[in-house]
Amino acid sequence: MRVPLGVIGAVYESRPNVTVDIAALCLKSGNAVVLRSGSDAHASSRALAAIVGEAAAAAGLLSVVTGVSIAGRIGGGAIADRTDFGKLLTVSCIVMGVGVGLFATFPSTALLYCFAAIYGVGLGGAVVLQTIVSRAIVGEQILGTTVGIILLAVNLGAGLGALLGGVTFQWTDSYLPSFLIGAGGAGVAALSALLLSAQLRRVSASA
Repeated sequence: MRVPLGVIGAVYESRPNVTVDIAALCLKSGNAVVLRSGSDAHASSRALAAIVGEAAAAAGLLSVVTGVSIAGRIGGGAIADRTDFGKLLTVSCIVMGVGVGLFATFPSTALLYCFAAIYGVGLGGAVVLQTIVSRAIVGEQILGTTVGIILLAVNLGAGLGALLGGVTFQWTDSYLPSFLIGAGGAGVAALSALLLSAQLRRVSASA
């Protein structure tokens, strides 16, 4: 199946793996599906269907974060042209921290998407402000090198954060510590941005 048809019904016997097979095909082709397995494999099929649903919701959250962060980059850049970009970076970090912290409340799916959008706005603002703040600190001569180092650090941090989140979940059987660590990291970033903003204002005043 390669094209969206609408809603598809699937009735099958005692083979729980078919639940995942059909769900994957329908997700890939953009179709909704109603699944009905054999009664002797109903519990296993329900468990597998729940796992597929959770994975699809997670993918949707990533799409929301990515899409909203694009708007955040455009809006953040426009606002940075008219205001103190150091303070704006602080606000962006705070917004990211709030978004991650709200995830820790384990809300309904609708609220989860709202919180993902909040995080995406902060992320977009922080991304676009990296270059602006770097230019204010180091000037233009080594701007490319500075931004490259920052992006490397961001990607390494994202990779290590994902690893830390997985290890923490294995130890605690909960995502709450990971969310709290993420919110705390955003808080540290916001404090650093605030101190940096004050330093930039002092440098600008003395120039």
